[in-house]
Amino acid sequence: MDLLDEFFIHQSLPNWFGFLEKLPTPIGLVTLTFGLWLWREEQLTINEQLRTREQFFRQHQLVDRVTKIYDASSMRHQINRNIKQFQSISLIMLDIDNFSEFNAKEGFARGDMLLTDIAQMLACQLRSQDLVCRFAGDRFIIMLPNTSKAFTQAMARHLVDSVSQLKCMVSYAMLHKADLQGEDYVDSEQLITQINSKIANIKKSKQWSKAV
Repeated sequence: MDLLDEFFIHQSLPNWFGFLEKLPTPIGLVTLTFGLWLWREEQLTINEQLRTREQFFRQHQLVDRVTKIYDASSMRHQINRNIKQFQSISLIMLDIDNFSEFNAKEGFARGDMLLTDIAQMLACQLRSQDLVCRFAGDRFIIMLPNTSKAFTQAMARHLVDSVSQLKCMVSYAMLHKADLQGEDYVDSEQLITQINSKIANIKKSKQWSKAV
């Protein structure tokens, strides 16, 4: 419009030319509005991608790097969640026997492969509502919501037999929420502390038996 003013004098032009001169203004406004709408849609898409990436990152922070199953932090969260939903909940903890000797003999790479194979084996044997996590080192913990002590015992033996197919022996301990009924409030820390203490005593008993 400014460029046209340099070459044309309005008084010498017909009236319709004034309308023609003003025509770029609404076109520019429509174009600007459309551009702003596209920019908004792009920002919404970017924000959705960032939320998805953040959720993916948070979820994978709770995944064990070696076995690709959830870690102890995720187990604590899920235990607390299931305690509120179910009256009964059981835990099974498995500890690989002589894993340090296996690492020393076969190497850490083979040790990581063994942990991964055990993790996949355990995951395949569980129900959809159950959860297996790598607790620490060569220990795994399994949560069984809404189960009885008898079922927990049977499942523990089944898991031990399944792991033995990998030519690996494990020690195991079990804990049912009912075992802590005297407590006013039961949470994941209490359950995990109890079962971790149980498995430690079982391992000590095995070591003492071998020494004798």
